[in-house]
Amino acid sequence: MGEKGINAITITELSHRANVSRSDFYNHYSDKYDLLQKQATTYINEIKTKYRRRFDNTDITQFLSELTDYIIDERDHLNILIALPKETGIQFISQCEGLLREAYIENIHKQTLKNHVPIEYTTKLFASIAVTYILHTIEQPYKNEKLINSINEIQGLLLDY
Repeated sequence: MGEKGINAITITELSHRANVSRSDFYNHYSDKYDLLQKQATTYINEIKTKYRRRFDNTDITQFLSELTDYIIDERDHLNILIALPKETGIQFISQCEGLLREAYIENIHKQTLKNHVPIEYTTKLFASIAVTYILHTIEQPYKNEKLINSINEIQGLLLDY
């Protein structure tokens, strides 16, 4: 899909590339947008699952290193989902940000916020940093240890250890 774009590719082409019949395709998906939404949901849920684990430790450098590897490995697929036109109804970044906010709220009880930082602020900040890190890693697919350490330090400013 990345080479032609979503509007130009046909179900016949998708089926041929996947080595399935058109009827098999339609047994699983209502159309190509349904396929993309299911892929987007799969990636978003995987990212959310990974982000839940980040609350298990106060030092998140190992988590960010592993996340970086995942993003680099899935970079081509993530790029397709990010670049989808709005008319597809798939807004990968917005959906991802919303689920990351949920992950933060569900898991923040594992760590203690400093008293002066409202949870509403940290929820938005957390999701924003997470999405920005994902986008940056897709654009610059390498492990940037300085950036990883900086994000870890930002967390230290917000959380009591």
